[in-house]
Amino acid sequence: MGITYRSMPAILLRYCCSVITLWLGLCVLIVPAQAQSQPHNICEPRLITVEVAQAVGEPLSPPPEDGWHTTTLPDKNWASRWPAYRGNAWYKLQWQNPNCDNQPLALHISSLGVAGAVFLNHSLLWRDANLSEPLSRSIGVPRYWVLPDALLKPGLNTVWIWVSGATTQFTGLQYIELGTLPTVLATQRAAWWQNQALLLLNLGVTGVLGTLAFFIWLRRRNEQSYGLYALQALLWVLYCSLQLRHETGPLFSDSLQFSRVNILLFLSFILSFSLFVWSFGNYTHIKRLCIAAIVLFTLASPAVLLASSTAVPLVLLGVFFIALIVFWSTCLLFPVRAWRNKQTEQIWLSLCLLSYFATSVHDTLTILGLSSSVHLYSAYTSLLTMLFMSALLSWRLVNTMRRIEQFNKELTHSVAEAREELRDTLARKHELALNNSRLQERLHIAQDLHDGLGSSLIRSMAMIEQQKTPLPNQQFLSILKLLRDDLRQLIDAGASAKLDVPELPSTWIAPLRYRFGNLFDSLDIKADWVIAPQWEPRPSPLQILALTRLVEEALTNVVKHSRATHLNIALQQPDDHTLQLIIEDNGIGFDVDAVQTAGLSIGMRSMANRMQHIGATLHVQSRPGHTCLEVLLPLNTTSAK
Repeated sequence: MGITYRSMPAILLRYCCSVITLWLGLCVLIVPAQAQSQPHNICEPRLITVEVAQAVGEPLSPPPEDGWHTTTLPDKNWASRWPAYRGNAWYKLQWQNPNCDNQPLALHISSLGVAGAVFLNHSLLWRDANLSEPLSRSIGVPRYWVLPDALLKPGLNTVWIWVSGATTQFTGLQYIELGTLPTVLATQRAAWWQNQALLLLNLGVTGVLGTLAFFIWLRRRNEQSYGLYALQALLWVLYCSLQLRHETGPLFSDSLQFSRVNILLFLSFILSFSLFVWSFGNYTHIKRLCIAAIVLFTLASPAVLLASSTAVPLVLLGVFFIALIVFWSTCLLFPVRAWRNKQTEQIWLSLCLLSYFATSVHDTLTILGLSSSVHLYSAYTSLLTMLFMSALLSWRLVNTMRRIEQFNKELTHSVAEAREELRDTLARKHELALNNSRLQERLHIAQDLHDGLGSSLIRSMAMIEQQKTPLPNQQFLSILKLLRDDLRQLIDAGASAKLDVPELPSTWIAPLRYRFGNLFDSLDIKADWVIAPQWEPRPSPLQILALTRLVEEALTNVVKHSRATHLNIALQQPDDHTLQLIIEDNGIGFDVDAVQTAGLSIGMRSMANRMQHIGATLHVQSRPGHTCLEVLLPLNTTSAK
């Protein structure tokens, strides 16, 4: 199963809670052991003097006879005592044995740099594996030894400590503890917790949180802060892993190479951390900061990697202070921006950065020997601030998910409203379509009544008007039957697609020619009929019906309005795919534009609508003495179907 957006914050918070619980548990177990004061014991040995001298010759060569300097511990600044010295040193610790047979004695050393060996009265107690390059690394590694009774002398005893130094490391001897075994064990536990266990815990927590942030960034690439957090977490893990190494080799050829890589990792971590902070604050010019960070690292890398062995301490110190300036600038400038923005997340991060700033200043002064303090607090604050920043990231992710959920709710509500509005709109549109359909149907019925039954009535009325004597019953009945047939044809117009198309054009025009022929004769109108011999191809039933209505309307208009004496009706096919119908008369004519613009002629509108419906074009030209109606009907191979 994959990790979803909803599960990410919960997982991150669970990990944070678990790590905090573990950290608090360790504090409960170890801190009391540190704080527990040991009762005064008369069997505690007494340290008399601590002296140091430059070592001569190969590693573990005999201590010199002269050149000894009295010192105090911690002693970590050889440069002030021996300027430009790059060698090794012997430490001589003289102490008084209390001669208590029932209390075993022990020796604790918190750290020595870089490698070393321990002797009790010239007898070897312990040594590092490599006392020459590549050196072993005992910096930050607390150790203790139970002093064998066989090697102890009554009264004055001497502990000899060999220290192999390096030009780019803080060399020397840290704190020692000579005392009974319970006292030394308590000191050892406290030192191990501060120098090793806390760093290991920091490494593990940072790695887990960085991994989670990386996977969140993979799913949400637009969230740059998660990617930068993962990057700085990775660099911090690499840096801590380097500090926990107990040997310089085989990864590095010597301590100088180790120091070069170490300072570059430190610089890259500081740069990525600063980029993360500004990205978290939604800084608009984050791309410019990324470019500046890349440029700075690109310029520093060759300076560090290519510096000569004599110049490398100064170069490393310069890069170290450049990193500190970048770090301190971020810690001080970001709170100013956060205070202006008034965003809760940024204000909490600003408090975290200010604590970082105070801790880093304290530890820097301590490392440089400019402070009387002896403890470094970065190991404690870095773990807490990492957890704190992870909590801020998870807080931001949860807020983002809540905003997304709220947006989804609003979107669902908006979609429901839109669907309701669309449903109402479609209902209104459907009602309008039904009304329009009824209106169209009524219009078609009106057109059919006008063109069909209306023309028949006009024709019948004209015939009756021409009779000088009353019509016989039989002839009157015949006229009524013709009107009945026209009405039946009108009623059956809805099934026009099922009507049969006459085989020949002459068969189609014959009923119309018969109906109007007698009327034209009685009105002294000469009618010439020119009909094509056959269909090529045959028009559709709908087209035939429309042409029939048009001819009826046109001929009715000739009878009613034209006062014509001559009429031409022509049905031809100028090509294989066009049917042409022309009706001409020599009547009084009419104003075509005026009739079409005014829209008062139902017959003209009806003819135009019918021709448009079947895809034909209607052209009407009129002047006194000549009126021409032309229809061009495109035919295709599917018309016969």
